[in-house]
Amino acid sequence: MNSGYNMDNAPEPEQLTVPSRVHIVPMGFEDERISQPPIEANADKVVLLKNKSDKQTPAFLEAAEQELREEVGTVTDKTCNIFSLYDSIGSIAEIIGAHDDDEVYVNLATGSKVTAIGGMIACMATNGIPYYVKAADYGHPEEPTPPEHPYARGVKQTVELPHYHIDKPSVDETAILEFLVENDGEATKGKLIDYAENNDLEFLTSTTSSSDTGKYRRLESKILGPLRKRECVAVHDVGRNKVVKLTQRGQNTYRAFAYQLQFKQQSRATAHK
Repeated sequence: MNSGYNMDNAPEPEQLTVPSRVHIVPMGFEDERISQPPIEANADKVVLLKNKSDKQTPAFLEAAEQELREEVGTVTDKTCNIFSLYDSIGSIAEIIGAHDDDEVYVNLATGSKVTAIGGMIACMATNGIPYYVKAADYGHPEEPTPPEHPYARGVKQTVELPHYHIDKPSVDETAILEFLVENDGEATKGKLIDYAENNDLEFLTSTTSSSDTGKYRRLESKILGPLRKRECVAVHDVGRNKVVKLTQRGQNTYRAFAYQLQFKQQSRATAHK
């Protein structure tokens, strides 16, 4: 029977896109807790977070990395200060953001205590999935640094951890923090408006209002209000001017979320190609 349907003219089926399984693994003094979870989970990619100041790598750590490179399709490195909370947050969140369409898992058991805290915060601010690897044996003798043996031995269980979403600063808020950092920590509201206009920040480009009063209101409601609530900035009267000053918390917040500006620049460059 001729159904009247020409298979030659049939539309091509849509290609199914399957997210990759990406594991972020800080490189502390561990071995099996580094290598086994990604291998057992059939990870498609592993990003090893290495301490930028480490000059010596223990043999057991090299062996764990080599095992990953043999068993996992793609293994890459990223360096940061794993003993800096904000560098850890920023580095881990940046990796998660670069794999926005993938399933990204973060090992909280293998780095420093700081990377564990930073990794959890990064997951809470993004779509990362934190997990902890229980060791079969936590006992180890006192050793020099770097040690000759891993701090823990064997893998007893890998446990995915619950986490709750936290609001990170918007791209515009982060851009304003960056401007303050680059201007010795303070600027008048007028300079912030000029910077926002020259750099097409969304809080101004998304409105049809062109009056100065409207711009100042949006700066207050969309940027300075939220940043003050986070205690990232303070506003002071200096003569007839309102001067916005960066706080220590604002500096730390910028360090943790500056990666958002890099992604914005990359998106713009891709759009203009």
